Amino acid sequence: MYYSAHRSTPFNNLFKPVMDEIFSEINKFEHNIGKPAANILDNDVNYEIHLFVPGYEKSDFNISLKEGKITLASEKQSTGEGYKVSEFKITPFTRSFTIPQGVDASEIKASYENGILKVVFQKAQETQARTIEII
Repeated sequence: MYYSAHRSTPFNNLFKPVMDEIFSEINKFEHNIGKPAANILDNDVNYEIHLFVPGYEKSDFNISLKEGKITLASEKQSTGEGYKVSEFKITPFTRSFTIPQGVDASEIKASYENGILKVVFQKAQETQARTIEII
């Protein structure tokens, strides 16, 4: 007897949402293969992007700003040659992020320390959180 995965059965109805979620997560993971992981922070004064990129030097990065997007990239590549075991490689990457409204583009700063590329976007004065005193 042939059972179609698309046929509505109690088994399919029970497990389809679970399987859809699992495959959705796998697709997200596959989409980001080869791209460094990023954390994005939003506090009262700044937005920050923290990119996990160990093994690079400051001079290996190219950061550009164009049409409301910031692009973080590197062409550095390691081949793994000379190692008996090589479990990681440094590969070229490009990550682009849309700059939020209310950012002072002239105040964007970047630093690289301990394998983290940090880009800080200062919020424009009028968009920063503040307390208003009632008089």
